[in-house]
Amino acid sequence: MSGESAATPFTLRTVLVLVLLGVVGFVAFLLLTAYADDLQPAQRPGNHALATSAVGFAGAADLVRRVHGSVKMVRRDGDLDTGDILVVTLEPTTSPDMIKRIIDRRASQPTILVLPKWLTMPRPDKPAWVNSLGNLPPGAASRQIAQVTEARVQENAQGLRTISGDGLEPVIDDGQGGARVATLKNQPTLIVADPDLLDNQGLSTLAGAERAMELLDWFDDGERGIAFDLTLHGFGSNPNLLKLAFEPPFLPLTLCLLMGTLTVSLAEDIPTFKVACNRWTEVWGTDFTQTAFLKEIGEKTGVNIEWQPYWNGSWGDQKSLMLASGLSAMPDAFFGSITLTD
Repeated sequence: MSGESAATPFTLRTVLVLVLLGVVGFVAFLLLTAYADDLQPAQRPGNHALATSAVGFAGAADLVRRVHGSVKMVRRDGDLDTGDILVVTLEPTTSPDMIKRIIDRRASQPTILVLPKWLTMPRPDKPAWVNSLGNLPPGAASRQIAQVTEARVQENAQGLRTISGDGLEPVIDDGQGGARVATLKNQPTLIVADPDLLDNQGLSTLAGAERAMELLDWFDDGERGIAFDLTLHGFGSNPNLLKLAFEPPFLPLTLCLLMGTLTVSLAEDIPTFKVACNRWTEVWGTDFTQTAFLKEIGEKTGVNIEWQPYWNGSWGDQKSLMLASGLSAMPDAFFGSITLTD
C-alpha cells in the first residue's frame, strides 16, 4: 500500500513529453516576439508593396511570387545593398535626398525606380483603401529625381506619363516618341515614369500583368531575385538582440544552447556548457565573450557557458590533441566557421 502511494503519478515518457512541449512553446514565444513586426498585416495605405489599394504594389509583389516562387521585402537599411533587383516605389512626399542616397548606394546594382503620380488619402471606413485627390503635377515628379538626373516628366494622350532627359536612354516607348520607361546611361537603373505600369490597378488585366512582369524581369539574368523596398514607407526595422539570436551567425549557438537546456532540464544540477571558439590573433582578445548579448543568452537559458578560445596559429595542434584525448576533452559545441575547418 505504501509502495503504491509513493509511486510517481507520471511516467518518464510523460515527463519528457511535457518538458519538450514546454521548450517548443518557449521557442515559439521567442520567435513570435522577435518577428512580431514582420508577421502583422500591413494596414497602412500608400505606394508600397504591402498596400492592396489601387495605387499600391501588393499585386506586383504577388505576381513576382507566383512567377519566380519568392519575393523579398527590404525592411532594413543595411539590406538596400542587396544584389537582387530592387524595386523602389516613391511616395509624393519622398525626399529627393533619400532618393539620391539609395541610387548612389546601388550604383552597380540593378534598380527599378517608380515615380509617383497619384495623390490620395486613407478612407476612414476601410484603412487599407484610399480616396483619390487627383494627380501629382509632372513637374513635382521631375523635381523628386533632380539630384539623380535632369529629367522631364510629361503627360500624354494615352494617360500614361513619359520621361525624357539627356542622361536617359528610352527603354519602353509610348509609340508617340515618348519613353514610359528609361534607364540611366551611367548605371543599371530603370526609371518608370508612370506607376500604373506596375501598381494594382495597372495589373487588373492580363495585358497589364504581362507588361509589368516584362518590366520587372528587365535585369533578370536567371540568378537574381526581385525585392521591394519598404524603408522609404516607414516599415524599416532595426535588428534587435532577440531576432539576432535566430539569425546567422548566432543561430547555431542558439540551437546548441536550447538543446543544452532541454538536455539538462531533468537534471538536479545545471552543468557547464563548454563552447570552443577560434580567434585569428591574440590582438583580438577574448572580451567578446563578456558582451551583454552572450551573457543574456546564458542567463535566460539557465546554462553556464564556459568559453574556450583558441588562437588560429595553434588551432591545428590543439584540435589534434583534443581528438586524441577522447570525448572527455571535447567541448559541447563549436562556434565560428574557422573551428570547423580541416
